[in-house]
Amino acid sequence: MGCLHKFVEICEAHKLTYFCVGGTVIGAVRHGGMIPWDDDIDIAMPRPDYDRFLELSKTIDLGHYELATPEMKGYPFFFSKFCDKDTSLIEIENVPCLYGIYIDIFPIDGTSSDKVEATRMMKTFKRCSNKIDATIAHLSFKEYVSLLLQPKQWGRMAFQTAAFLFGRETIRKRLIRKLNAIAKSHDFNTSVNIANYGGAWAEKEIHPKEWILPLTKKKFEDTEVYIPGNYHEYLTQMYGDYMQLPPEEKRISHHNHAFVDLYKRVK
Repeated sequence: MGCLHKFVEICEAHKLTYFCVGGTVIGAVRHGGMIPWDDDIDIAMPRPDYDRFLELSKTIDLGHYELATPEMKGYPFFFSKFCDKDTSLIEIENVPCLYGIYIDIFPIDGTSSDKVEATRMMKTFKRCSNKIDATIAHLSFKEYVSLLLQPKQWGRMAFQTAAFLFGRETIRKRLIRKLNAIAKSHDFNTSVNIANYGGAWAEKEIHPKEWILPLTKKKFEDTEVYIPGNYHEYLTQMYGDYMQLPPEEKRISHHNHAFVDLYKRVK
């Protein structure tokens, strides 16, 4: 919870708008805190606040916290993570990008008022994002060659080859620029619909801005956090009957971590 407390403190001090998204909203509404079997916190910020937060993080004292962003070499995501720099974490086994225990920070962007067009933009974004996944993975020669035997993986092999020829980081940065071009194509302030392009639920992450703003506050463990004002509509679109507990066998974390050290930052 330390990451969340520090993040909220910064937002309040600099009058930045944030709100919980995804399962963190379910946690606030249904449990008054973390979903007991979950292990992450998802926060979002309107694009103007998100960009300002990224700039502020370069100049203000973050204490023993830091921001991991797509500017970081080998970073595999479009969104950012607010991390404890006294811990160590590698999320993806074949992507050796090291940061600390974190909360996710997603930018929320404007999108088309035409739901069909907004969905098309989201699908284009996700295809481009998948290309980053294909590019940054560090495969062994055996793993690389094995892609030849899987026709559905030939696209992945093509990006692995391009990464070898032109540089993994060069390709990744080019794809990040394409993602930003899609996400920033509609102004947040003037858009009727908004989208969390970096979210996991594709077109379900597109919704009317009026579902989010104005925000409301809910208890979350030992603090209070902002959540979408019309969280019922938001959660119903994302999850259906969000107040219904899943079967016991599905009450597990869906995040895999290749390496974790809770006590120090490894070199």
